[in-house]
Amino acid sequence: MRVQSPDEQAKAVQGNFRWQQTRTGWVLSLNSPLGATLAQLTVDGSGAVLRTPDAPDQRAASATALLQQAIGEPVPIDALEDWIQGRLGRATGIAEITRDSVGRVTGFTQANWQVTFERYDSKGPTRMTLSSQHQQRDVVLRLAVNQPTP
Repeated sequence: MRVQSPDEQAKAVQGNFRWQQTRTGWVLSLNSPLGATLAQLTVDGSGAVLRTPDAPDQRAASATALLQQAIGEPVPIDALEDWIQGRLGRATGIAEITRDSVGRVTGFTQANWQVTFERYDSKGPTRMTLSSQHQQRDVVLRLAVNQPTP
């Protein structure tokens, strides 16, 4: 993730994430490049909880609301579940859809984010870029997705 404003130097962080579907929602674990857990986001029917090693748990009605509260950026994490699978999902406000020669989605805009799927394998996108401009800050997330084998 990289965030840059016109009058500040770019801030960037990198790491790994693990996405796990559960019976009632999902769990997203964010890890440093060396494997240390930086944060864990759990979402179920009762809302979202963010756990970090150095702070009390934070709670909100949705993952998107929780990340806005925690990092000050409106990252549409609730839509990421669909995006990782190469789906447009159930959300509204999807526009500017582009597709490749076999009909797979290669890009679209949603919730003020430009989403680009750059590579696919048989299970879905393997590389994607999410970019947005919010409060005069450019926010770019680059994700490499490795789907587990059954």
